[in-house]
Amino acid sequence: MSLAKEYSISLGLTDEEISDLKEGQPVSFIFTDKNFPKIKVSLEHKEDDLPLSDYMNLSVDKSSEQV
Repeated sequence: MSLAKEYSISLGLTDEEISDLKEGQPVSFIFTDKNFPKIKVSLEHKEDDLPLSDYMNLSVDKSSEQV
């Protein structure tokens, strides 16, 4: 039986990062910790009324997993 992993991420953005987002520049963060997998979060501006798939994308790269 496999236990589901659950992650919670809270980000604080500077005024400069918020300004970059408003100007259409994506902002990315990469979280690395030897006890957890590498997690990359990218934020970008999207227009209203797009399909949900245009707002969120989750992918898992299993090619770099250690066995």
